[in-house]
Amino acid sequence: IKMFMLCESHRGYVWSIIIYVGKGTDVSEESKECSFST
Repeated sequence: IKMFMLCESHRGYVWSIIIYVGKGTDVSEESKECSFST
């Protein structure tokens, strides 16, 4: 399992996250539109 996060460095806010679990991980254009921010 790999996690890729786009974070704001000052406050630590997570803008986007992708959890990669292998070849079957969907990183298509449609999934990039989804918000995974907290």
